[in-house]
Amino acid sequence: DLQTRYSFAKSPDGDRYLLDGLAVSLSGLRLRQREEEEDFVDVPVFSVKDTRVDPGRREIAVGEISTGKGRIAIRRGAGGELNVSRLVPKEGGTGDSTKAPPVAAAGKPADGKPWLLTLKTASADGYGVRYEDGTTTPRVELAFEGIRLRAENATTEKNRRGTFSFSTGYERDGKLSLGGSFSVEPL
Repeated sequence: DLQTRYSFAKSPDGDRYLLDGLAVSLSGLRLRQREEEEDFVDVPVFSVKDTRVDPGRREIAVGEISTGKGRIAIRRGAGGELNVSRLVPKEGGTGDSTKAPPVAAAGKPADGKPWLLTLKTASADGYGVRYEDGTTTPRVELAFEGIRLRAENATTEKNRRGTFSFSTGYERDGKLSLGGSFSVEPL
């Protein structure tokens, strides 16, 4: 599902576009490699809410991103290749030869003003990740359950910090949790 409000204003200084209240939700997303019998990604629910996109000011503000109870299976084959690495073409591969337009240094546009990205809250609750390594004998298998990730007030605004917390169960008895603050370099 997708919904938004939008506005358009024509002015001598240039046209102004605005998306406000943008919301996107997905349900039942499942991904499987052609040669495999099992899904490697299962996302029952994913949503983005309260998003504002203002190209004139070069700002994107996301109110909330949330997802829950998903499963991810990462498998490393005997040759060392990860199943998830096949989602993107290899460098120098035979993919589309079109190239992105050149960008000024450090990802900044020609006018020098970087995009300001802001995320108020993000959460992933109840995820499970299974990792299998087929390069070793015997095969190594790790399982993380009950993964919980939260982030608040993340932004590319200079000298601003966001906070995060992460916790997970490991195998049957292990637990790991951490948290703190972080900052993101402007794009």
